[in-house]
Amino acid sequence: MSRESLQPAVNVIRGETSEWMENFCATQTAPLITPAHLDVLEGRLHKKVTERYPALRVRKELVREEVVSTILSEYGTEMFGVAPTVKKHVISDKAIKKYARKK
Repeated sequence: MSRESLQPAVNVIRGETSEWMENFCATQTAPLITPAHLDVLEGRLHKKVTERYPALRVRKELVREEVVSTILSEYGTEMFGVAPTVKKHVISDKAIKKYARKK
């Protein structure tokens, strides 16, 4: 099945995952996603998506991929207990003024 035809199911998965993550972060003092959390969320979302879109035949692997992708894109690797290897650099106003193109 093509990726475009699965887009409605992917949208539901991403929306539900974002909602679940907001609740998870609000209730946990030190939020850390474990495989057990992913298993529960995957099962619930797979059931919901297959009931809503039975003709799409959504696989559990797709649900898991989209859940992990959503968490990584919105919250980063820290939610899985992995520290980033490269720190993000913030460009200061001083640097912007120094390297700004003169008109």
